[in-house]
Amino acid sequence: MDKDFQNLLKELKEFNLPPDQFAIFGSGPARIRKLLSRRVGDLDLIVTKSLWQELSSKHPVKEIKGWACRNRKIDLTENIEVCERYLFYKPEEVEKLIREADVVDGIRFVKLEEVARYKKRLNRPKDRKDLKEVNTYLRKKKTSS
Repeated sequence: MDKDFQNLLKELKEFNLPPDQFAIFGSGPARIRKLLSRRVGDLDLIVTKSLWQELSSKHPVKEIKGWACRNRKIDLTENIEVCERYLFYKPEEVEKLIREADVVDGIRFVKLEEVARYKKRLNRPKDRKDLKEVNTYLRKKKTSS
């Protein structure tokens, strides 16, 4: 794992967020597994409804019209973002993604299968490239099982 990504994780841990109420989404789950050839410069978090309420009472909330991140977001730092809603996920689906996430070094990372589904839906150039790398890994993992 590259030093920049390690620093992002260290920065995240300093917030002492309840480990069962958030997970890293976006490119982070692929990067923690050393799958991406590109640098990952930020962390995208999904959080439970209760953690969102807690964070939004302590940090400025920005109204946005982004494609992946919908409605409102909180920038915990310049490189750590919490979105109120991601793409097409309902709140109960987000809670399930968090519950079922893989835990690496005490931090939850959304399962790669879901990351692949998400990146396919976004279909940006960087997501198409990431998707190839993630799908290659998932195919190898499936055939070795």
